[in-house]
Amino acid sequence: MDLFLTKDEKIEALEKRIQALERRTDRNIATLNESFLTFQDVIIGMQKENTEIKKDRDFLLERYKEVIRRIDEKTNISRGIFAPVKNEIKESANLIRDIVLEDLDPERKNIDDLFELVMKSRKMDIKSAARKLAISEEQTKIWADKLQNKGLIKINGNTMTKT
Repeated sequence: MDLFLTKDEKIEALEKRIQALERRTDRNIATLNESFLTFQDVIIGMQKENTEIKKDRDFLLERYKEVIRRIDEKTNISRGIFAPVKNEIKESANLIRDIVLEDLDPERKNIDDLFELVMKSRKMDIKSAARKLAISEEQTKIWADKLQNKGLIKINGNTMTKT
């Protein structure tokens, strides 16, 4: 078909094809420009959102710090209020525990016997008390220390005395 066309007709056909290519190229360039503008708008919008999010984050961090500071203040205040009560409760619990343990302790009778022995004689050395109670001197020292810690007797060297 192109074989039978004249030179001018061929040139005219080529010019039409070139014009069609130019139109398509112009449309494609226009589409690219629109895409770049849209992309630019999206980036600008994301930058604005990022700025707002950073502001919100900073605000929330400050609020969080304030809440933590208030909690610390209230905790310190409550510690000051409840610390004495807590200590009293702890002391009471320890006293009750000691009383229960003493009642359950099979050695209690022996400690009581040591205490009665010292009270009757007013003064007694550890060795003599151990022989009379039929226990070791070491056990006698341990019980004597317990009695002294409770303020029931005094120990001077190896001698126990009534307080």
